Amino acid sequence: MNRVIEQIEAEQMRQDLPEIEIGDTVRVHLRITEGEGKDRRTRIQVFEGVVIGRHGRGLNDMLTVRRVTYGIGVERIFPVHGPNLEKIEVTRKGDVRRAKLHYLRGRVGKAAKVRERSRWATPRGQKTAAAAPVEEPAELEAQKPASDEKIAVPLPAPAPEEPPAEAAPEAEPVVEQETVEETAPAAEPAAVAEIEAPAAVTELEAEAEAEGEEEKTEIVETAPAQSGEASEESSK
Repeated sequence: MNRVIEQIEAEQMRQDLPEIEIGDTVRVHLRITEGEGKDRRTRIQVFEGVVIGRHGRGLNDMLTVRRVTYGIGVERIFPVHGPNLEKIEVTRKGDVRRAKLHYLRGRVGKAAKVRERSRWATPRGQKTAAAAPVEEPAELEAQKPASDEKIAVPLPAPAPEEPPAEAAPEAEPVVEQETVEETAPAAEPAAVAEIEAPAAVTELEAEAEAEGEEEKTEIVETAPAQSGEASEESSK
């Protein structure tokens, strides 16, 4: 009996759904019928939010999606395999470590947001699949030579040898020429002045000696006169 029920349920399950995990941001396209009779019409309503929970299995699989509009939190439960469900789009992958995100109900603002998973990160519980070998087209395989055949590869021609470059002649050392300073013409008058200086000294000495002799003669002449006056005073 159980096998029959499982077989009937497997036929009614949808196979076009993406992989949905807790914390993902999804857009649920729900088919809604309005009116009755001739005024009956069908439209698609989109509900976007974060998947905070998932429960049930098989045809009873349910998604709980939460979103906040104008500061008010709204939660809706959608049957994954329901007939009125048009499609589900995953717009953002969340990075969470819980199976139920009920703690978002008590948070406001940035604290109520789920961190985005890196695009290169692999989903939890899955291993990175090994890269499948790339199949080469039949044309390339036909062009490949057999392993026993030897391929003659032409060797490149040797490059012509260049003659050795001649060594450049060594530059002759530059000898610095000593500059001889010419004697200034101002040195000659100085030498003449030095030579004429002793002559001037000798003239001064001669004048001084002549003055000394005159003084001596005056002293000698005044001496007899003074002695005569002294003798007259004594006789009196």
